This record gives sequence, C-alpha cells and structure tokens, in this order.
Amino acid sequence: MQRAMTIPLVALLMSSMLLAASSSAEQDEGDDRWRYMIGLLEIPSALGIFMSENSGQTPPKRAIKIYSAPTAKSSVVATVGDPEKLIQAKLSSEELGALVYKKRRGWYLIGLDDDKRTKGWVSPIDAGRFIPVDVLFISRLTYLNQHWDKRVWSLPRRGSASRRLRLKGEGNPLSYDVNITGTRRVRGELWLKVEVLGPGRCRGMNELAVIARGWTPAYTRKGELIAWYYSGGC
Repeated sequence: MQRAMTIPLVALLMSSMLLAASSSAEQDEGDDRWRYMIGLLEIPSALGIFMSENSGQTPPKRAIKIYSAPTAKSSVVATVGDPEKLIQAKLSSEELGALVYKKRRGWYLIGLDDDKRTKGWVSPIDAGRFIPVDVLFISRLTYLNQHWDKRVWSLPRRGSASRRLRLKGEGNPLSYDVNITGTRRVRGELWLKVEVLGPGRCRGMNELAVIARGWTPAYTRKGELIAWYYSGGC
C-alpha cells in the first residue's frame, strides 16, 4: 500500500486500467474457447515445470497424445510437445492449465490452439490435477465479464426474486469486480454466490463497498462463462 501511494496518481490509474484490460483480454481472446469450459487441467509432462509446483518434483517433459475419443483405442488427432499448442490459461502468475470442456472416466476433453480449434481427449496417464469451475474461483481476485447481464438473484434458481444492477464496469471489454464466496449446482446448472464490489480493487483502496450480494448463473444460455480472475493479482 505504501509503495502504491508513492506512484503518481495518473500513472497508478493507467496501470490499473491496463491490468484490468489485460486480465479481461486473457479470458476474452478467442471468445469461443471459454464456451462450456468446466475447469483447468494440469498436464505436467506437456506443460513442464509450471505444472509441477504441487507435485514436489519436476516431471520429465515429453510430447503427449491427444485422442479422438476417451479411449486409448481411438485415433490420435495430435501429438503435442509444445505447451503453446494447447488452449490454456494461468492458474497463477507462473502456473498453466489446459481448458477442459468435458470429463469422462478420468479422461479430459481439451482444445488445441490451431486454426480449426480442434478438440481431443487427454488420457489419465498424462492428466494431472483437475480444478473444476465449482472451486476455481474461490479465494481468488475475481470479476464478472461482459457476458454477465448484471442481474443478481436472491436464491440459486431462476424462479427466485432478482434485480438488475446499474453498473458501468471497467476496462474493454467490460469487467465487474466481485468476490465469489460459494457455488452451488441446481438441476445441473452451476450458480455463483457473489458480492458485487465498487470500483477500486486494483487501485490501492483499503475498503471496497459491497454494492450487492446474491447469486448468478456461471454460464449464459449460450454456454459463455461469465467469471474469471486476475491470475497475477493486483
């Protein structure tokens, strides 16, 4: 806090705006890649040292096979040795995870960062820790993105009372800082329990006003994930 106070106000505001914009862009770049994303997967052998922080040792890096179906008897759609070939996101400032769209019997459907946006299955042999969206956002610096309709519900179901908030948002694309304090699945739909915050989370302000509390679906009707987090912190 003291360091932030020594930075000229204009520079501080510009830095905050750039942080918000870059963090939002991290999720919204190639927007379809986040559609129906259910969590992040560590793949130690393909993503190397970045994925080994929880294992206590660095696994040998090697290429992995991506299959057309969740069985080793299916055809191989790609052999990946370069982590940049996987659609990925940051678990933290130095830890990567592959985006997962489905899971089945220890297999995970992930995306390849190619022109065709190919998807394929990672075998249990290569799969590391899986972090589902249900717990991914807890205890992180989170925000809701431009897909959020600014509506909060009193209970995690669409038949409950709701209200639409008047918020301007920050950055481009727009984002809205929140605390995600819990999650719940109701009839197969994932809901996020949120505290909607006033502006200033990354501007060195000590106390942030909670504008509203309530629930919001984690996905739009089209499957777009509405939440993400600042992987590197403020």
